[in-house]
Amino acid sequence: MWAGEVQNKFYHIPLKKNKIKLEVEHPAMIFPGQEVEMEITASNWEGAPVPDLNLTAFGLTSKFDYQLSSPPLAAEKTKAKDHINSFSVKQVQGRRSGPLELERWSETEQMDSMMYYRFHYPEAAGFHHAFDLPNQPTQFAPYIMENGASQEVHVVYLDRMPVYFSWNTVNAPYSFKATPGYHQLKLRTAEWLITMDSVYLEDGKKTILSIDPNQYHPNVRSYKQKRKQSQGDLDRLGNTQFVFENHWSGEYASLLNRGQYFLLNDAKNQSWRNNGIQIAGPVMGNVYVELPDSNRYNFIHEPGFVYDLKPPLLKMREKKGYEPPKYLHKRTFEPSWNELAITQALIEQLKKGHTFDQVSKSSLPDPRNFHPDKSCRLTFGFPGAPKHQSV
Repeated sequence: MWAGEVQNKFYHIPLKKNKIKLEVEHPAMIFPGQEVEMEITASNWEGAPVPDLNLTAFGLTSKFDYQLSSPPLAAEKTKAKDHINSFSVKQVQGRRSGPLELERWSETEQMDSMMYYRFHYPEAAGFHHAFDLPNQPTQFAPYIMENGASQEVHVVYLDRMPVYFSWNTVNAPYSFKATPGYHQLKLRTAEWLITMDSVYLEDGKKTILSIDPNQYHPNVRSYKQKRKQSQGDLDRLGNTQFVFENHWSGEYASLLNRGQYFLLNDAKNQSWRNNGIQIAGPVMGNVYVELPDSNRYNFIHEPGFVYDLKPPLLKMREKKGYEPPKYLHKRTFEPSWNELAITQALIEQLKKGHTFDQVSKSSLPDPRNFHPDKSCRLTFGFPGAPKHQSV
């Protein structure tokens, strides 16, 4: 290791005990036909004289272009020495990953006592955790776990009414307002329809739930589904889409429906619709819209139309090409526990110049990063491990 980098240098230095070193002393200039005396010294590898050495000496001019061949050596061949304490570094191509061996690590690291892993690997009873949200309404966020990975929830129903779908094109936090008390939740993923009965939501707190649909629980019903949505679901969810033209750049417009707020101009992907048409929802019944210039609309939402809100007019035209997706994709996702449902106070903060990311998350630390004894979560990796582990 040199200057923080691994250096590999190999040198082959053989010990040639049978090699003779010859040194010749003679005049600097010799004429043709001149007789001179020369002194030849022969020494071995240690510099000592070599006794009883047979030498043959002769001389030629360069015009003969003669190349002297090396004399044969009668030395015995020796066995090469083995290298010891020789190391090298092998660069591993790519990363290897695999499922976490939860049972193995739980025995040694007590991972089943850590909130992070109890959330990702819920037991049959499921995972339920509530934490305080100062000055915020009661909220909840449900998750579906398979092999420790959170599966994307495409539709969330609260007491049989949809409150979220994944294909809206405006930023909608994955946190939903509700009244305190018992509720029924129904979740639709690409492959599951899960119904959770008698879910208790504490007043003034955000409740985090996670369920593994492959495990049995008396209050949870899980049914395998095809990724293709039924025509009935497409029609029902399509009727809850609020499709509108976005005319507001850099300013915030909002929609209020059934106590839930939606931002109408904070798009996930501004290039998603080249013609400025966006989708928000789900909405049903009476809709209250407030525009950046303080103009307000109050009307009954009618499905099947694209809304164009340009004061003082409210235009509607037939909606085509904005139906819900026929196929639901299986993806993993893990929104932050600290996301907050949109409220009127949050919208007022946005109007004052705050960004959506600044005001849409709680200032409280993510509870998953902490052990019940207040210690932190450490993530580590080592060569050859099937996956980077967290403890």
